[in-house]
Amino acid sequence: MGYAHNERCLMAFIETTDAFEEDVAEGEVVVNGGIVSEGERAFLTSLGIPATSPESFARQLKSAGDEVVMRINTPGGDITAGSGMVQRMTEAYKAGRSIDAVIMGIAASLGYILAAHAQSVSIAELGSVYVHRPMRYMNGMYYSDELAEASQEVSDREPAIAAFVARRSVNYSELDADDIDGLMRGKTGGGTWLPAAKALSANMVDRINFATPGGSETENSVRDNTMMLRVQMHEWLRHKELGNDVQR
Repeated sequence: MGYAHNERCLMAFIETTDAFEEDVAEGEVVVNGGIVSEGERAFLTSLGIPATSPESFARQLKSAGDEVVMRINTPGGDITAGSGMVQRMTEAYKAGRSIDAVIMGIAASLGYILAAHAQSVSIAELGSVYVHRPMRYMNGMYYSDELAEASQEVSDREPAIAAFVARRSVNYSELDADDIDGLMRGKTGGGTWLPAAKALSANMVDRINFATPGGSETENSVRDNTMMLRVQMHEWLRHKELGNDVQR
């Protein structure tokens, strides 16, 4: 009896959290809040805190049609959960579907990895991107060999993370592997925040969605001068000014 009661409570709990996905427009997928496991998402959204899990992402993607707009506003989250979402995107591409990313506010950490895996990326005029080396949270007491193992695990993930960060910028601009490593480390080792204009100049996004009057003309002007912006970004990185625009 206790098990059946708990199961009913759990189902009701999950059903209430699913209501947060009902406001998503047709043809859209929303990645909002932290990227977490389904259990964590259910708990957080029951408190009114937005979150996205691989399962909630898959549900949205399933009903979004063949041409999908993925709206992103996330600080990132769990790499395992993020990996599941990237895999869903890959499967959608294999099925002939398209996914275009729109960075609504921030695409930080795993949020940018998702954006980089999209076929095109646009960003709000006041939006920003944040990239960094992988990290692992550890709480408690550990032996030295356990710490070494954890450190090695994080180090092993770094090339794959860097490859996603480099996916757009290295292919289309003059940034090289050292530049990408510099972005991920930042001036103090904590990564780099890039506002919309600098993300565009590094080709980490394809265009800026300007909110100002005459934005379309401004956007065209920016795109016409992309090569100049790439050179400026390259010099900016070379002079190690990565930390000047860090926002905390």
